[in-house]
Amino acid sequence: MGILIAFLPTISVLVTVMLGLIFISLGLWELRKGENRNQYVKFMLTGFLIIFIISPLIWVTILQLTFRF
Repeated sequence: MGILIAFLPTISVLVTVMLGLIFISLGLWELRKGENRNQYVKFMLTGFLIIFIISPLIWVTILQLTFRF
């Protein structure tokens, strides 16, 4: 149980970064196909939002909740 709590911030951030990379990859694939540029923009913005805003927020929140003194 203690090990799970210790690695929870790392695991959650890795999962969100991987999810963000999936969205960025989907956006690049959509750009390569060239059919729907609006879909490309949505995928890319979602991926970058997840990686650069949501992941750090999750990291800080879990660290504050886990190591509250």
